[in-house]
Amino acid sequence: MISFTPITSRIERTCRVRSPRHRGGLWLPIKFGPNEQIVSLRQQHRAIDLLLFETILIIGLPNIVL
Repeated sequence: MISFTPITSRIERTCRVRSPRHRGGLWLPIKFGPNEQIVSLRQQHRAIDLLLFETILIIGLPNIVL
């Protein structure tokens, strides 16, 4: 996550992602917005990822033990 305050009202972004060896590219879309909103969205995604990881761990641990 990169946070910045723009100097002008116009922002130009250029992303060059290319690799000759494999299909490169951006995995996720770039999001613009107020810092608080982006941080909140990031925390929500982390909470969902943690919940999924814990669920898979709880389901899989007894299978590994058996």
